[in-house]
Amino acid sequence: MKKIVGFMDNYQEAMNLVTDLSENGFKRENINIVESSGRSGREGEGEEGSGFLHSLRSIFGMEESEEVRGYYAEGVRRGGAVVSVITHEED
Repeated sequence: MKKIVGFMDNYQEAMNLVTDLSENGFKRENINIVESSGRSGREGEGEEGSGFLHSLRSIFGMEESEEVRGYYAEGVRRGGAVVSVITHEED
C-alpha cells in the first residue's frame, strides 16, 4: 500500500483530479480531499472536518514533519486543496 499526495491550486482542480482518478480505476473510498472551507474527508462523504490542519495530519500521519505539513497547510490557507489517494500494488 502506498499513499500519493498532490497539491492543486484550487478546489475545482482538486475535484477534477478526483474525477479523473475515479474514472481511471481508483476507488472513491481511497481518495481524500482537504480544502480550506473545513470540508475534508473522502470524496462524496460530505463530512465536516475539524479543520484542515487536523485533516493534513490524518493524510500524512506522524511520519511527516510539521514543516512538511506546514507547506501544505499554507497552500490550503491560500485557496488550494490537497488530494491524496491510497493505492495498492494491483492499482
